[in-house]
Amino acid sequence: MPVLLALVLAGCASRSQDVLVLRLAHALGPTHSAHRAMVYLGERLEEKSGGTIRVVVYPSQQLGSERELLELLQIGSLAMAKVSAAVLEGFVPEYQVFSLPYLFRDDTHRFKVLEGPIGQELLLAGERVLLRGLCYYDAGSRSFYTVTRTHLHTRRLAGAEDSHAGKPHADSDGQPDGRFGHADSLG
Repeated sequence: MPVLLALVLAGCASRSQDVLVLRLAHALGPTHSAHRAMVYLGERLEEKSGGTIRVVVYPSQQLGSERELLELLQIGSLAMAKVSAAVLEGFVPEYQVFSLPYLFRDDTHRFKVLEGPIGQELLLAGERVLLRGLCYYDAGSRSFYTVTRTHLHTRRLAGAEDSHAGKPHADSDGQPDGRFGHADSLG
């Protein structure tokens, strides 16, 4: 596997005077904690590499929607991207599991699964389509939504129709389509 990773990095980075520049993109704003964490990653990587590796972070969909970022990864124009599990469903069907309601009993159970063999298997599931997960960003638990209102308790869902049955939870641009469904817990 190290050879595959080296080939992927060679295609998605640029070298300038012996500095490897890795491009990382996401849809969040520059004040978001995940963006700040990515900037910190770049600072630490540059420090630890003695300045031979640099990470340039592109926030706020500067390089495209989350779906487009995945496509840029596939063709080697990006080194890394942070995208939502819902968008990954269109590329790696196994990620649909994260849209299931009540999948985890609690946070402890969620982290045990994600940090264990099942979580690792899911991170690698995209390799067949030239995508490899590195880690999970936790956006917290979410609620149920319909077009007209938020549902904080399942008893309010009685009689509501689930128009997502068998369909991805995001439209072709990777944006939530507003129909009834469970927002994934991995943002």
